[in-house]
Amino acid sequence: MLILLPAGSAAAQQIGLPVLQNAFLNAGATVGIDYATGDNANAFGVAAAWAPSSALFQLSGGLGVYDPDLAAHSTAWGVRVMAPAPRLRGRSYGLAALIGVGGTSVNGVTEFRVPAGLSIGYRHVLDATHSVSGYATPFYSWSRTSSGGVSSTNGLLRVSFGVDVVVLPGLGVTVGYETGSTASHEEPGPEGGIFGLGVSYALRRP
Repeated sequence: MLILLPAGSAAAQQIGLPVLQNAFLNAGATVGIDYATGDNANAFGVAAAWAPSSALFQLSGGLGVYDPDLAAHSTAWGVRVMAPAPRLRGRSYGLAALIGVGGTSVNGVTEFRVPAGLSIGYRHVLDATHSVSGYATPFYSWSRTSSGGVSSTNGLLRVSFGVDVVVLPGLGVTVGYETGSTASHEEPGPEGGIFGLGVSYALRRP
């Protein structure tokens, strides 16, 4: 029996994009494009993810543009690893751990962010070619900025909510939102909510 898995956004920890992580994964490679707005900035990027045939973990990486409202745009990058709970494999509900790192440099200020948390998801097969999954991802977001030899760090509790929909075999659409505690004006870290939209394609499907 063919069990449809959401193609899943090929997400990585790029600054400016929400931390959207499904609890399910596909073995093989997935590629995608992502756009986000909020947190006083816009961002977009391309990403790719890979998981071994055992589906024990997934690695993802991305590169894109971070465009703050009050500063010049910059290049942003990110990588992330997630590992689903093996005993829940093949079930309608899932649980996964994730950790990532991303960075950018704007007007001489370099920033790194490290999210670490869990993804809790549920998936449902609609018919032979369509499925949907929803998930919540609570996580701790650690941020560090540095400029001219002076650095500052900050930690925040955040949560994101997302939906992945398989619209065609292997082709998925992701919509999600990240919210939670925010940084003050002089602290590193997100200062508001972030809305994200992604389209991805699984190069290898079950």
